[in-house]
Amino acid sequence: MRRIVIFFLTVAFAAVTLQAQIDKQQHHSLKKFSHDDALNFLILNDAGKNGYGDQKKVAETMGDVADATDVKFIVSAGDQHHFHGVQSILDPLWTTNFEIIYTHPALLEIPWYAIAGNHEYRGNVDAFMNYGQRSSRWKMPARYYTFEEKSKNGASLRVIMLDTSPMIEKYRNPGSEAASQDWKQQIAWLDAVLKNNRSDWTVVIGHHPIYANTSKLPEELENMQQRLNPVLLNYPVDFYICGHIHNFQHITKTGCAIDYVVNTSASSSRSVYSTNGLLFSLNTSGFIHCCMTKKALRLNFMDSDGTIVYHIEKHK
Repeated sequence: MRRIVIFFLTVAFAAVTLQAQIDKQQHHSLKKFSHDDALNFLILNDAGKNGYGDQKKVAETMGDVADATDVKFIVSAGDQHHFHGVQSILDPLWTTNFEIIYTHPALLEIPWYAIAGNHEYRGNVDAFMNYGQRSSRWKMPARYYTFEEKSKNGASLRVIMLDTSPMIEKYRNPGSEAASQDWKQQIAWLDAVLKNNRSDWTVVIGHHPIYANTSKLPEELENMQQRLNPVLLNYPVDFYICGHIHNFQHITKTGCAIDYVVNTSASSSRSVYSTNGLLFSLNTSGFIHCCMTKKALRLNFMDSDGTIVYHIEKHK
């Protein structure tokens, strides 16, 4: 039965073409900051709905933005596959949840750097990580890793991709996949990476928030605040960006130079309410467009129509 359903969805979505076009005003705003010397990239997460919700619409808008700003790579910050991850690199969900969704030409030839979310931990994380054996655009060399990208004028960006599910006790049930991972070893690795980091800008990506308004168990935030945040505070980290909550949030803390950003779902959003340090929030589906130069790093919060609903710009 599952194969029949998957086949039907594949045929149905292969026949769908959505022409989401960002309007001229938004195009001008993007181009204003995305000049020839800039490095542009996109961040999405919590996307996997087999094309339902706003997933296909967001995907087409991402393609329009990528085309307009010469995006160089995409970050997939977890939960690419709701609800139970994938079982193998041949799982049909790779077709219905990824390959026939992100078909815009501007999204096909650039790397997708991925990390696992809690839903991937319900399936086979190794299969999620190893999909690069079938897709040249899927880049996940390990459960946590780092890479550096540079703009045309030599500005450097350090991106650190974390595996946050093992840091949270809720997921560490005896015999679970998350419990088999040593989060303390990961924190030690992170400390070493940050200590040796010389990039102009540093962005740390994890699936789970450190600070956020959330309906999740408070222990999730407490674990992240106690286990991950202390090492970030020791170094010049510019942004910690996560997903998991399915809405846009921008949070700052007094005396802290890190901007804590929750990226919304790339398929369906949830309500959001106030929390300490919250500067902005919005319950709409979408993604983040990032633009980096030597002197500035700008994050554009974009909804499914391609409207910039909020932005953060840091200068050095």
